[in-house]
Amino acid sequence: MIDESDATRIVERNRSYEDKRSWTDRISFFGDFRSRYDGIWYDEDPLGNKSSDRDRLRYRFRFGANAEINDHFDMRFRFASAEGNNVRSRNQTLGRQVDFDPDFLRIEQAYVTFHPYGDSRIPFGGRKFDLMFGKMPNLFHSRVGKDYLLMDNDFALEGVAFTYEADLLENLGATFTTGFFVIDENSGSDDPYLLPMQLQLVADATDEISFGANLTGWLYRSLDPAFYARAQALGNIPGGLSDDRDVAVGDLRAWVKWEGISDWPILVYGNVANNFTAQNTTGFGAGKESLALSAGLAIGDKKKWAQLGATYFWIQANAVPAVFTDSDLFDGTTNAKGWSIYGSKQILANTDLAFKLFLKEPLDDGILHAPSVADSDRIRIQTDVIVKF
Repeated sequence: MIDESDATRIVERNRSYEDKRSWTDRISFFGDFRSRYDGIWYDEDPLGNKSSDRDRLRYRFRFGANAEINDHFDMRFRFASAEGNNVRSRNQTLGRQVDFDPDFLRIEQAYVTFHPYGDSRIPFGGRKFDLMFGKMPNLFHSRVGKDYLLMDNDFALEGVAFTYEADLLENLGATFTTGFFVIDENSGSDDPYLLPMQLQLVADATDEISFGANLTGWLYRSLDPAFYARAQALGNIPGGLSDDRDVAVGDLRAWVKWEGISDWPILVYGNVANNFTAQNTTGFGAGKESLALSAGLAIGDKKKWAQLGATYFWIQANAVPAVFTDSDLFDGTTNAKGWSIYGSKQILANTDLAFKLFLKEPLDDGILHAPSVADSDRIRIQTDVIVKF
């Protein structure tokens, strides 16, 4: 019915269409928008100061895409709102830019993932074997309960990461994750960097009970005076974080979940972390102050009725590098104790209501703790409406 040249042209046109269609099918876009009321009420701190209470309306906007390049490579990026140079928050306060000036948008994540085995079988019963490069999410942050002790989840780590998942037994899975992340690249001296390693075990004991544990080592190496200065301004005692240029923190996190009542599962979780390089501060009577603890309970499911929870946190001054602590829990400082009480409810598809209440007090109010004691007696509440697309 048609000659050979027409047939060739039609085949090439169809192949071009299929190639274009398959490429677009491999790209998926996603995002979310969070509107927030953020209120902070201060009491007089141990230094005798009382800051003014504060009420803010804030939003967070994030937009990104996943691209399946081929069987071996994926790429992901995400843009996010940002407030000045605050690296521990994606919030933007309404009215912060004078006279309705435009707000900031930054690259929050941009990384490529290499799957060495592609669609082939991964050795030793592996389910996942990935290498990642770029600016990536915190792979060591637990999404079970509230994980605020070691690092704010808004940090995007920059470097190279490796993760391997496997089934050790029928109901027991293991994940090993490690990486090399640059903290501060500079030309005049060694670059401070982070070498974390984590082993995670997750098991289904019965149809109703599951549990898991993460053992994580955080090795901060080649730290420079600028890093220690930033840490001391947020609660670490001068000379207390370590006696050299390295800091080694160990963290054990465990959880148990019971789903005997389908609409009201119960989750119990906790952390214990210790800075093994912490030092006594001579002349001022300060000890190593190297320990951090948390314990929490969550009940319910936000997609059914609601989820409610509470977590207690206790962080000594030198337990972790203060530059990375969570900005909501204790305003980004160490040497504090208090509660996080929270709740969430999915009211419509891809639409949640949530609230968080943070209570904070100082652990020690000695002269060496002045940076973290300021404004340390406070109550903070956040109410959110979150939509995802």
